[in-house]
Amino acid sequence: MGLNYKKWDNLPDYSSSSSSSSEDDNSSAPSQRRFVKEKEKVAATLRLEALAAADGGRPKGVLLAVPWDSHCEAVRWALDRHGISYVEESLPWGLHIWATLGYSDPTPRPQQLKVPVFKSGKGEVLKRSPTDIYTYLFAHSLSSTLRLFTPPSALDLQTYFDTRLHPAARIIFLSTILPSPTLSQKYILDVVHLNTWRTLAEVTWPVMRVWLGWCEGVWTVRGGWVRDVEAAWRVVEEVFERVGEELDSVARAQPISTAHTPTTTTKKHKPKKPYIAAPHLTAADITFAAHCIPVLFPSSQTDTFAENLTLLMPSLSELPPHVRARVRTLRETSAGRHAIRMWRRERGGGGGRVRASRWGRGNNPWWVKGGAEGVVWGVARGAGVAAVVFVGVVWVWGLVVAICAAVLVGLGAAGGAWYACRGTVVEERVRQIWFVLFGTPETTTAPAAAVPKLPADAQQGKTNSPMMGGDTSPSAAAQPTLASIKETLRKRIAGSKSPGGAHGGGGAGGASLNNRWGPSREAVARAI
Repeated sequence: MGLNYKKWDNLPDYSSSSSSSSEDDNSSAPSQRRFVKEKEKVAATLRLEALAAADGGRPKGVLLAVPWDSHCEAVRWALDRHGISYVEESLPWGLHIWATLGYSDPTPRPQQLKVPVFKSGKGEVLKRSPTDIYTYLFAHSLSSTLRLFTPPSALDLQTYFDTRLHPAARIIFLSTILPSPTLSQKYILDVVHLNTWRTLAEVTWPVMRVWLGWCEGVWTVRGGWVRDVEAAWRVVEEVFERVGEELDSVARAQPISTAHTPTTTTKKHKPKKPYIAAPHLTAADITFAAHCIPVLFPSSQTDTFAENLTLLMPSLSELPPHVRARVRTLRETSAGRHAIRMWRRERGGGGGRVRASRWGRGNNPWWVKGGAEGVVWGVARGAGVAAVVFVGVVWVWGLVVAICAAVLVGLGAAGGAWYACRGTVVEERVRQIWFVLFGTPETTTAPAAAVPKLPADAQQGKTNSPMMGGDTSPSAAAQPTLASIKETLRKRIAGSKSPGGAHGGGGAGGASLNNRWGPSREAVARAI
């Protein structure tokens, strides 16, 4: 059977600026250059969509996310930017563990308890941190203009925002929302998409609310809700100040372009609005703008620049007066204006993001029809009937017989439930939760050759904070971290850089290859 070459006719070709770049700069019109860039974006989108889309355009990628978490918003932003089609599973905080445990390694390895978790169309599961997802997208788009880690300093800034800005922004958001039952219902519970998860979240919310506040440090046993989060505001101001300095340095590095009019007068053009780390959008801009959402509180109801954001935030009129004043001050800073500019210009629509139907039969079982109140009243009625039966047995046969009968009924119900759930997902999840609560994760260390020793600065910059969605288990230090992978790749690439090496790194040929297909090998090593 002959080869079918017609399928290649639908792929738009794309070129690079490695050859005859000076000629193109002198003769190409701005519209033609924009057309070439658009073709590169289309080609990159076609390649990336193949990672998460099956035949017929049906998405195969899956993203587990908590609706109000800024880490999840940053990952959505990056996936939408690259044209990835995926199904988002919106999960309530606390109950999301039931879904994330399905992507865990077998026990006694540490279990997956954090979001976001992304599963690509090829079955690759990225779950350690958002950096893994960014790196995955960056590795599949080196030949396009979608370069999240070019220059490599974008990775350092993105890690800085994850470790400094995200915890502070999370504390500010929760300390503002959790004490108010109205805001909690509207911006934490109602944003859960499916009726099943939302009903379960509403039933368990009295416990989950206190647990969430205790985990984030905004609730204490003795003092109750902590409304004074001055330390978190100081961290946000520190980060905003650094971002302002980065923007000023990038703006000073941009030359002021000049153009000659027909009257031979020189007209100066102001430089474009700068990005944080490069002349284009990087992971640093996406991460910073996403983590600014819980701090600047952009509302789609009152702010036009928040129309494309997937995080639902209260308007300024709904915030306490002291928070409202802080938000207005931060919005007027250069960093705040940069975040607003990113929301308006760089945050497109949903892209390939889809969600399961809220009205599907499988998402509306019988116990969900009455909502949370129906579930509570059903449990209350069952408990009332059991209490009446127990009192009747005590009245007729005595207390001892009633207690023995209650124990036998309870054991029978537990045995029946175990038999019904044997070999199912429910049994596996119960075993995993039991291991998380009472088990000891595996602490065996890998050989020294497989996991190199990290330097002091890399150990301080590792992303295993519980605020970041990283692994917080005791064996996290034994697993290869992002810093160790970066160090290993730097050593390997440094050893292969010879004039006559197999990679062709020396001479004009290597330079042309690097310029044509994206950043150099050193940049790739630092980014990955």
